[in-house]
Amino acid sequence: MSRVKIGLIDYGIGNIKSVYSSFKNLDCEIVFSSNPKDFYEIDKILLVGVGAFNNGMRNLQKLGFDDYIKNHIEKGKHIFGICLGMQILFSLGYENYKTEGLDLINGKVVSIKENANLRVPHIGWNNLDLKNFDKMLLLKNIDIDSNFYFVHSFYSIPKNDIEYVTTTYEHLPMCAVIEKDEQIFGTQFHPEKSQNAGIKILKNFLII
Repeated sequence: MSRVKIGLIDYGIGNIKSVYSSFKNLDCEIVFSSNPKDFYEIDKILLVGVGAFNNGMRNLQKLGFDDYIKNHIEKGKHIFGICLGMQILFSLGYENYKTEGLDLINGKVVSIKENANLRVPHIGWNNLDLKNFDKMLLLKNIDIDSNFYFVHSFYSIPKNDIEYVTTTYEHLPMCAVIEKDEQIFGTQFHPEKSQNAGIKILKNFLII
């Protein structure tokens, strides 16, 4: 049986290479490129990174990945967004100015500071809230007491009835894991920096 072929999008955003290194150690074939033409017969897409929503979307559009991703989803294939990559899956982002996202998930991405008056960035180790934890394919066979590494100043608010798990930053519950139609996945935290539990999430994505 051939190995799963993963396409990791290089769109000029930080922290991509650490995810690449993590997947290189797993049982998959990974293609790292800024050209959609290199993603021939890709099974799953990784959209990762640290940076601003508006910059990320501008770069995806400039490279032609916005249309490529939407076609990939229409074919019934999978995508996993990590940190900024998860946020870009949403309809709108309000970092620097209002920007349309990929609109794969109905919702918006807003400032933690402006909407909850909390110190930013939210950085460090947090566990996940229990609601929906056992429903998530990404979290299969993961200890509910596991902690995950977060670093972000904006957070996602889903509008439609999708499965998601929150983490709580002081008094604010924030979307931390999303799944839609067993096809679209995302984590606000960095699984590649979250020790054994995070690596298990990456492995779970490979077998979905």
